Amino acid sequence: MDEGKGKQSLQNIISSIEGLNFKILENITELVFLLDSETFEILFANHSVEKLSGFSISEILGKNKYETFSKNFLELYTENAKNFIAAKDDFARSEEYIRSKNNEVKLLYTKKYKVSSTASSDSYILEIASDFTDNHQNYPNLLSAKSPFFKLFHSSSIATAIINFSNLKIIDFNQAFINSFGYKEDELKDASFLEYDFLGANIDEFEKNLEKISKAQKEEQREFSIKNKNGEKINCYVSIEHFAAKNDTPLLIFTAQSTNDAGQTENEKESMNLIFRSRLISMLSHEFRTPLTTIMLSSDMLKNYGTQWDEEKKLVYFKKISDTVLHLNQLIEKLLTISSIESGQFEFHPESLDVPAFFQSIVENITFTMNSKHQVKFKYSGNYSCASVDENLLSLIVSNLITNAIKYSQENEEVSFDSYCDGVCLTIQIKDRGIGIPAEGLNNLFHTFYRASNVGKRFGFGLGLAIVKKCVEAHRGEIFVNSETGIGTTFTVIVPVKHDRPQECK
Repeated sequence: MDEGKGKQSLQNIISSIEGLNFKILENITELVFLLDSETFEILFANHSVEKLSGFSISEILGKNKYETFSKNFLELYTENAKNFIAAKDDFARSEEYIRSKNNEVKLLYTKKYKVSSTASSDSYILEIASDFTDNHQNYPNLLSAKSPFFKLFHSSSIATAIINFSNLKIIDFNQAFINSFGYKEDELKDASFLEYDFLGANIDEFEKNLEKISKAQKEEQREFSIKNKNGEKINCYVSIEHFAAKNDTPLLIFTAQSTNDAGQTENEKESMNLIFRSRLISMLSHEFRTPLTTIMLSSDMLKNYGTQWDEEKKLVYFKKISDTVLHLNQLIEKLLTISSIESGQFEFHPESLDVPAFFQSIVENITFTMNSKHQVKFKYSGNYSCASVDENLLSLIVSNLITNAIKYSQENEEVSFDSYCDGVCLTIQIKDRGIGIPAEGLNNLFHTFYRASNVGKRFGFGLGLAIVKKCVEAHRGEIFVNSETGIGTTFTVIVPVKHDRPQECK
């Protein structure tokens, strides 16, 4: 930043940001940054930034945030920030590593907002971040010998280690890890992950490899050569997953599988699914915690400035609050559904239903709540007079498939929704002209928490299609998918509507 602007110029910028009270932001427990949207220079930082990073405010003002705090991730974080500015959405979330003044690595879970100046056309990035590297709590129940994860973890034939992210010490490891790399238990327990150069012999190299893994889209891009105790090199496909488990304890789960291995057993797949589930639970905990900040900020703006604003401006903040509450409700609904699936309480209650009218109402609700510019073209034919279905399960099937079709299509693209009933079977076909699903991902498509490699920055947890599959199975029906990358995807669902003759729908 040009020094001639000085503190007064910075103050003018801060005071011109529409609808934000920086006196409140200055003292909240979350870390707050205001960045220039072109240079990513720090224009404002609150006391929590100073406390966590060890830098004084005067040391970081006017500096590029990513170069100052995340030099090894500079390229990745700069690219992410540019993509955020170019995107139509004015909100995003991310996990970011930073390094403090005394060289400690911290992990931040960050919410990003686009904000603008009332005095000019300039735009800025407001970041509100939570620190997830505090490790004052005991290790979570995940590591209890009675937990299902513990049993799967230690029985897996994939080399796996659990690492304390705060200090990169090895907390636990399985027998496959010992067998793969030749170290004894007492050599590994509480040892530094850097000591044996599993993913870098120093913090800089480790961070660069973390970046490489985070950007990898294909398995071969995660291939590393790791030395065992005897100095022999083993080519491995490596994965590292971060999650904040119970009490926000920051852990890394490191897995390494030899490139010569011929795939995973069912037990190993279950172990990896549990790892992904743990990461999902961590992300969901973030999702429940941080929207409260959005609600707090919006309500504070209304409280302090509501009497000075016209109705249109107030509606902007009311909408932020209502949208956030809606988002939380959707998360709760998906969690409850997944919970029912996992606990075996997914009951099937078929009843007579006006199916075409029901489908039409689902289409209208989705296009309204998603504020979608896509046209969902619904057509139906056949005989629905004796159709008996489970309204709740059928709603989950159709709403998840249509929502996905919209999410993974370009703006203004048409989504086709066709329904046909012959009095015995109901056939539903939902077709989009979106990004498509890579061929290698089709076998895993209905697995809980799975997401295809080409979804990019589109938000999701990989829950929707797993729910759809369970609902179809509860109906004793079948689901088929036909997809081509860059062309689009068609899902076909066939379920019986006369439940004494389900075999006729096979």
